[in-house]
Amino acid sequence: MEVPNVSCVDGKGLGLKDDNLDLTTEVEVTLGLMAHVVSIMLFLLLLGVDVEFLASVWTRLEYQVSKLSVLWLPASMKNGSRANNSLIKFVSVHTGTHVDAPGHMIDRYFDSGLDVDTLDLEVLNGPALLVDVPRNSNITAQVMKSLNIPKGVCRVLFRTLNTDRQLMFKREFDSSYVGFTTDGARWLVKNTDIKLVGIDFLSAASYDHLVPAHLEFFEGRVRNLLLNIK
Repeated sequence: MEVPNVSCVDGKGLGLKDDNLDLTTEVEVTLGLMAHVVSIMLFLLLLGVDVEFLASVWTRLEYQVSKLSVLWLPASMKNGSRANNSLIKFVSVHTGTHVDAPGHMIDRYFDSGLDVDTLDLEVLNGPALLVDVPRNSNITAQVMKSLNIPKGVCRVLFRTLNTDRQLMFKREFDSSYVGFTTDGARWLVKNTDIKLVGIDFLSAASYDHLVPAHLEFFEGRVRNLLLNIK
């Protein structure tokens, strides 16, 4: 199928053929089945068929569809987004305690498959050093230097003012959270052996350094960012 000026269609996680435009036959059949079942169920409902029975039928059908559309990409750097963000069954993977992989902020890494399932489990598991960050600053190069993190330490969890303010438990996003500045991330990469950075909020980078600080980590040695630790 050829459509002028269209090279790819966002299938919202549903399977696409190699042309990136048409749904696969399996998906088309399943969606068609759903449409037919909905119309039949509405007709049966009008006839007085038990609602709980109809609900059980729909649940079984929904389960079959869910296997086709568990994971999709609502935010893509190719479509102008600042980062690649996946969604699992209508819940962002950027929710709760989670790990950022290089493909989150660097599109060529995303294309090459550097996602969370490629991260080194040896780095993600093991003893970690917990450090308390001064409460009056983001994590700058000066702050990093003052922490005196020993050489050889590869996993560090940074406890900040975010914990004191309980930002992880608030429903509203607060852009005043504490995170790494660009020079802080650069200093960490160049002067420590850290491979895993953990912090007590949704982002390791401060709001004003959101993209460049991430790039310092991911283009350097730090490929594992453990976020929203409570």
